[in-house]
Amino acid sequence: IEITFAETLAGDNDVNLQMVLNDMGYTLDHVDYGSEDELVRAKRQKCREIDSRTSQLIYLFGFVHNGVTMSLSNNAQRYWIGLFIGASLLTYPLRVNSLDDTAVVDIVSVEEVQQIYGEALTKVKDRVLSGTEIKDLVRGATTKAEVDAIVDNR
Repeated sequence: IEITFAETLAGDNDVNLQMVLNDMGYTLDHVDYGSEDELVRAKRQKCREIDSRTSQLIYLFGFVHNGVTMSLSNNAQRYWIGLFIGASLLTYPLRVNSLDDTAVVDIVSVEEVQQIYGEALTKVKDRVLSGTEIKDLVRGATTKAEVDAIVDNR
């Protein structure tokens, strides 16, 4: 499928579409922005690649709680937010599967829900910041060759 946004709509529409496609297991490989110059296009594409890698790192590797790797998929993130918001309304212990379904974590208290939420949020923040550091290099590039030389080796 090819989707082309008018220049006035370009902005974040590809990012929003990417989030929807990620939820469905697809990626957005190319967006045609029309008359942008080569450097702007290269920077936009490199940033999109960095965003994609950031999402992969978040979704594929999750976060660790008490030695068990827990999921940070979009569904899991919604789950963790729901647990955090409703923690005082729940009956404990709560049983939560690990990322690879080989272990179960028994959450025994509101305080542990808060701890887990903090661990998850910290991991997401760290992954996003690691992408931002690479994007800073992209923003600072003055030629397409400089942009092309930037490698996301996270």
